[in-house]
Amino acid sequence: MRSALSLILLAAACGSGKPTSTQPMPPPPSGDRAPAPDKPAEPVADQGPQKPIKNATLASIGLDPEAIDRKADPCDDFYQFACGNWIAKTEIPADKPATMRSFVAIQDRNDDYLHDMLEKARTSPGTDPVMQKLGAFYGSCMDEAAIAKAGIKPLQPLLAAINKVKDAKSLSSAVATLEAAGVGTLWQFGPIEDSADATRTIAGIDQGGIGVPDRDYYLVDEPQNKAVRDAYAQVVTTMLVAAGHKADAAKQETADILALETEIAKVSKDKVARRDPKGTYNKIDRAGVAKAMPHFDWETYWKTRG
Repeated sequence: MRSALSLILLAAACGSGKPTSTQPMPPPPSGDRAPAPDKPAEPVADQGPQKPIKNATLASIGLDPEAIDRKADPCDDFYQFACGNWIAKTEIPADKPATMRSFVAIQDRNDDYLHDMLEKARTSPGTDPVMQKLGAFYGSCMDEAAIAKAGIKPLQPLLAAINKVKDAKSLSSAVATLEAAGVGTLWQFGPIEDSADATRTIAGIDQGGIGVPDRDYYLVDEPQNKAVRDAYAQVVTTMLVAAGHKADAAKQETADILALETEIAKVSKDKVARRDPKGTYNKIDRAGVAKAMPHFDWETYWKTRG
């Protein structure tokens, strides 16, 4: 909607040329050459300028005239002209991190649809095996009483794999076990489209291993970044205590975790470098992966990941 409004108002505010008449497009040729017509095509009369829609207003074509900031000069700041009044008057809902025109309502409608579908799958899945699986999975996630009662017991196999780590080989096994269970570790791994051949799906290994969204939170000492690091450290400590660690030990372990993630951040590409499609495309085979990182037990990793 914003783009449509921009185009319409730009034409009105900054001028537009006279509409030209249109000629019908000929059918596409078959083969290398189009067959010669049996007779010349009859000329099409010039229809002249298109007539404007009678009594048209912004509202009548689905646009909101109240969004416009008529105090702004559209040739100086068109975005402010087209959307400024809406920005000034719109509040972000308390239960959402952001808002935008139309799409929030669409997202809410989609969420309601998905919620109703999953609730039906949970309570009355019928005989469809897919709906039965969806209902069982969704129901297990929503059973908060059972989750609280189980505590960290379901995590014990993963914690046991972590506790066995003493060298590169056992670390390789733990990483593979965690990732097979859907837990991210030192990097991101999964199927991706081959950027050089869109018909192929290949395995993609991407940077990861940090607990906050961007490397700069570790490396750039701005007040906002420090606040995020402190909050993240508190979350990590709380999780370690919940997993059975003593408070003092959890604080030291948190410091060790942040130190490790800071080192990972130092060798990670920043936002600008990650926008370079050539710099982030380094296609090698499995043998090449093992050669690039020989201390990691890749054979165990591939086997465990499946």
